[in-house]
Amino acid sequence: MSRAERPAPAPVPEKRKIGSAALSHSVTAAVALAAGIVIGFLLDSPADDAVPAPSGGGAAVPATGGGIPGISGEAIARVVDVLDGDTIAVRLPGKENTEKVRYLGVNAPEIYENYFGIDAWKANQAIVEGREVRLVFDEKPTDDLGRLLAYVYVGNRFVNLELLRESYVRIHTSYKNFSKYEEFLAVEKEARAKGTRVWDEGRASEWETLFEPEDHYLCTGGTAHRPSCRLAPEGCETVATLDLAMAKHKACSKCMPARNHPTYGSPDWERSFRPEEYYLCTETTVHRPSCRHAGENSTRTLSLAEALQGRKPCGQCRPARFHPELDPDKKEERE
Repeated sequence: MSRAERPAPAPVPEKRKIGSAALSHSVTAAVALAAGIVIGFLLDSPADDAVPAPSGGGAAVPATGGGIPGISGEAIARVVDVLDGDTIAVRLPGKENTEKVRYLGVNAPEIYENYFGIDAWKANQAIVEGREVRLVFDEKPTDDLGRLLAYVYVGNRFVNLELLRESYVRIHTSYKNFSKYEEFLAVEKEARAKGTRVWDEGRASEWETLFEPEDHYLCTGGTAHRPSCRLAPEGCETVATLDLAMAKHKACSKCMPARNHPTYGSPDWERSFRPEEYYLCTETTVHRPSCRHAGENSTRTLSLAEALQGRKPCGQCRPARFHPELDPDKKEERE
């Protein structure tokens, strides 16, 4: 085909020229669209300074420096320990460490502060120990010690209110800014009128004078404890009577097993010499019969003075403790 016969090429369409006004309008529209998307995303996102409200409709609790991140108006937890009449230790879902929870609005006596502290602790144990509880938080989610402040429920049982109604606890007088204060005040008024437990003035006075024995005592590390004492470690020796316990140990200053005892409750008893029927002697050391440091080949000696001839008293069981002449500490004081 000759060059003359070839068809003419298709005309190239002329490029459309965009004026400056049209270009400016297009850029403005694009920027506006992008800004709208960003604003919409921010409005749909939760605020950084608040925890979302629970599905049950409770109010959101603002995240504070002392609060626990991720906890909103309610939480489900498992009780792992009952610390006293108004405090428990719980494990929250997804949390490795336990959290202490202080019952909001009420206050129980400390354990061993009086009879009522023990009563409240045991009553609290009976209701919540090992159970799943629902924690409901108020306006202030934690106290000054970092413990969670909560209304505590076991099923439909409102634990704070039940302990208050049954006179195991009183209203917390130093903190009244909680939502159920008026309700608690009315319940406490009715409980107080009954005059039982924390409102029983007669039983309160007995604490100062009455000795309360136990059916056994726990002894370890030179200290005798009541069976319920939280300071008694595992592996304690069980002793049947207070006489046996106090013959070898001093009374725990927390649970006070010898409190108001006519002999062992005296301040002088703590600094009195306590003899043994016999002593166990190695080549270099004198031990009490119960001492774990006495070897199997130890020999028995009836007299402490004879046993200490050429030997020193054991530093653990201290058989010469408070002896007027043989106690090494008293010798140092005399010298």
